[in-house]
Amino acid sequence: MADFRLEPAFGLTVETYDDPSNEYHAGRLGEVAFAPHRHLVAGLRQFVEIHAVLDEETEPRLDADLDVPFRARWAEAPDGGPQLISPSGGSAIIRTTPTARGHYVLLVKRPGSGGAMIHFDVVT
Repeated sequence: MADFRLEPAFGLTVETYDDPSNEYHAGRLGEVAFAPHRHLVAGLRQFVEIHAVLDEETEPRLDADLDVPFRARWAEAPDGGPQLISPSGGSAIIRTTPTARGHYVLLVKRPGSGGAMIHFDVVT
């Protein structure tokens, strides 16, 4: 199990996810009045930044303060996914600019400390 979490820092918003039924198919989401379905959304060619934050901390650490740096890659992305960039010495800060509409899944691992994924959709 990962000893860190992934947090959206810039460029991602939380939106309600609707999948209403129509004459061709039934809605795939069950109605839960107290817990509406939500997902993260980014705009096309919009800068996105995601932070890997160690448990019980509030900010990402620099690599010099970590015993092992983070490694990020796309687990799923249209067109193979755009380039992932981290500032020098800051593998816990992942930056990208989505270049295609679709569903993205970012996988971040830290050897010996597990991995975590964050999903988002690019819709506009």
